[in-house]
Amino acid sequence: MNTSYDAGTRLRRHYHAQTYLCVVLGGRFEERCGHDDWECASGTLIFNPCAEPHQDRFGPAVQCINIEPTADWLTAVRDGNPLPDRPVYVRSPATVHGARRLAAEMRRRDEASILCIETLVLELVQELARLSIRAASDSRPRWLADALDLIHSRFAESISVRSIAEAAGVHPAHLARTFRTHLRCSVGEYVRRLRLEAAHRALTLSSVPLAHVAFDAGFYDQCHLCRSIRRHWGLTPRRLRARGSG
Repeated sequence: MNTSYDAGTRLRRHYHAQTYLCVVLGGRFEERCGHDDWECASGTLIFNPCAEPHQDRFGPAVQCINIEPTADWLTAVRDGNPLPDRPVYVRSPATVHGARRLAAEMRRRDEASILCIETLVLELVQELARLSIRAASDSRPRWLADALDLIHSRFAESISVRSIAEAAGVHPAHLARTFRTHLRCSVGEYVRRLRLEAAHRALTLSSVPLAHVAFDAGFYDQCHLCRSIRRHWGLTPRRLRARGSG
C-alpha cells in the first residue's frame, strides 16, 4: 500500500496485527519503538514483527510503501532468508536503490508491475537478512545465542539471570550488560515481550480461556495477564481477541 503523510502528522502508539515491512520512498520521519528513537529517511527499510507497539512523527513529503505479507509468504521467504525476531531499521546503498526502483515501478503501472514489485520487495528482504546476519556475526558472542535459545524455550517458567548466565558460561553481570548492548533491553523486558507475544497469539488465534492463556504464557494469574495487556496495548484481552478475529 502506497501511503503519504502530511508534515506534522503524528500517529499515537499503535501496533500491527501482522508482521509488516515499510519502505520509505521520500521525506523523513521519526519512529519510537520501545525505548529507541529511529530517524527514517528515504531509502530506509523497516521490519516490524506483529504486535510491536510504536509511534510516529512525520516531516514534510513523507511517502512510504507499507507491506503486510501473508503468513504463507513469510514462511516461504524465511526458508531462504532468516528474518529477525525484533524490529529492524536499515539503510544502505542497496535499500536506497531499491526504494528508488520501487517508486519508479509504482508510477509505471503496466502489466508486469506486480511481478516487478514483488521481485524488488524480495530483493529488499534479502538485503535485510544479509545486513542482520552480518551485524549479528560481527558482534554477538556465541554464548548469547545459547542464552537466547534458553530464554525462548523457557520464557513461561520462572528463570533468573543467574541461571541463564550459568547455562551460557558467563558471569550474570556480564550477561546483563551484553544482553542490553545487543538486544537494546534487559533480560526481564525481553522475557516480558515473549510472554506478551505468546498471549497475543493465543488470544487472536484460539478461544482458549484467559486463565489458561495466562498460565501457558507465564503470567502469575488472569489478573496479571489483563493488567499487562492493558498496559502494553491499551486494550482489554476481550477487545484484543475481538480485534484479532475480526
